[in-house]
Amino acid sequence: MILILSTSELETSTDEVIVWLKKFNADFIRLNGDDIIDSFHFKFIDFKPVFYVEDKINDRIISSEEITTVWYRRKINKVYDAVCNLVPNNINEFRSILGINTYHYNEMLSFYEIIEFTLKNVVWINKPMQRYNKLDVLNRAIKYGIKVPQSFIQNTAPLPVEKFITKPTTEVRVFNDDFNYYSMYTSEPKLKKEVFFPSLFQEKIEKEYEVRSFYLDGDFYSIAIFSQQNSKTKIDYRNIFYGSDDEHSFYNNCIYKLPEDIEQKLKKLMIDLDMKSGSIDLIRGIDGEYYFLEINPVGQFGNVSDVGKFNLEKIIAEKLCFYDERKE
Repeated sequence: MILILSTSELETSTDEVIVWLKKFNADFIRLNGDDIIDSFHFKFIDFKPVFYVEDKINDRIISSEEITTVWYRRKINKVYDAVCNLVPNNINEFRSILGINTYHYNEMLSFYEIIEFTLKNVVWINKPMQRYNKLDVLNRAIKYGIKVPQSFIQNTAPLPVEKFITKPTTEVRVFNDDFNYYSMYTSEPKLKKEVFFPSLFQEKIEKEYEVRSFYLDGDFYSIAIFSQQNSKTKIDYRNIFYGSDDEHSFYNNCIYKLPEDIEQKLKKLMIDLDMKSGSIDLIRGIDGEYYFLEINPVGQFGNVSDVGKFNLEKIIAEKLCFYDERKE
């Protein structure tokens, strides 16, 4: 039995993998974050943790003891929408109570810990409660001979390099109100104050192109992204409006093969980090060197799949089936 942990909101990658699982007649269940509210039950049986999930589509109850493989895609992202029916307040009033929302979100995260603990002996393609510090990952990359930009966290000016970029130290977040979405991108800031909030900075590498490589259990699927031709995507190729008619007019991209020695070094890094999957970002500098930037454990892979004609959704489904069958 394959368990998929995802969300119900705009998660097409999960949907497309499930299409292939159905074609393969795989036995699986999808548990969205908001399903945990009313479809998840946990208890101890003879001092052993067990949880049950309601499979509403097939009208059955799945025990954690039946699960052999887990694909963690995403955690819950909007707690207040999932639990608003459990509180007597008006939804707008509820959203305004930040403390309550934060409390419920932390409580929901504890359920993921329960799932991870209960299924600690099954195969996981990444885990929801794994934490990766970007500077620690960069240090480990250096250990395996991978070049990285000079990186530092600082809250005072001046910085030790002349040209630099900044990015979040944790996950990139998307915020929204009733009218707009606001996304975080790597940027080249102009420091206007001598003291500011502690921030992650990296030396700006003049790049020939970017490489995004999707890693899955020892294999790499890569594309080159020629984002330099447009000023909007020059620093971060993600700085476009996805889904727009001119989405692909901002830059060109193509299938790419990383040098074998780079792949082997990255593979050692992924094993060291206990990551079976992740989206790896690199830069090919104008000096001909490859520079490692970061790994996103649950990064988007749809663009890599489409550009490279890899059909990654099918490959992920095949991998899940392989592990599920191996456990039988």
